[in-house]
Amino acid sequence: MQVAALSAQLRKFTSVGAILALAPFAAQAQVVGAYDGGNCYPFSCLASDSGGSTYQQVYLASAFSGTTTFNTIRFFQDSPGLMDSATYDISFSTTSASVGALDSTWANNIGGDSAFFGTFTLGGSMPSVLTLTGNAFNYDPTLGNLLMHVGISNLTEAHGYESYFQADYAGVEVSRMWAYGGSSTGSTGTGALRTEFTTVAAPVPEPETYAMMLAGLGLLGVMARRRKQKLNA
Repeated sequence: MQVAALSAQLRKFTSVGAILALAPFAAQAQVVGAYDGGNCYPFSCLASDSGGSTYQQVYLASAFSGTTTFNTIRFFQDSPGLMDSATYDISFSTTSASVGALDSTWANNIGGDSAFFGTFTLGGSMPSVLTLTGNAFNYDPTLGNLLMHVGISNLTEAHGYESYFQADYAGVEVSRMWAYGGSSTGSTGTGALRTEFTTVAAPVPEPETYAMMLAGLGLLGVMARRRKQKLNA
């Protein structure tokens, strides 16, 4: 093979970095919370039940396998029906609050790294899986439990106790608090929603990428030997 041809192949090899950047990301789903009942809070009856305005859930740190960056959460249908039509502002933070021991003053549960996840206008028939995708949040379980904070506003259609999501009443991995009418304090208890977090892992190179990398390394070796031969000639 001529040196010019080798150089062309080497230039092709230098594009491997770009290929790695474009390689598909492997999504990993992690579900937190057992399924032993149903609850309509917060998407189905909190807004229409005495004007509920604040909802929180705490997730046990040890329920996560490690540091997690997620941008999608999912909730699962227990009993179908209509949801309240309202606006839901969701944020996440690391919290020092314990599962089963959220502070009734909801502001005390929010951690210093609180980050806005997204605003969602929901309503109509409850889907079998409610999927919400927003801003990515990086959660390190070694720093504390995970808190989801939901602010509810702009109720346009109330349906009360018409639909339910899968909920965990054992209260081992998740628990909740809720407040009505803009109050700074509320009630706490079990029955928080079973939640799936879709995490974003490192890029996974395809087999063709590995082959190109090996070929490129081989070409580098061949060119280095030819240069050495020319110098010694």
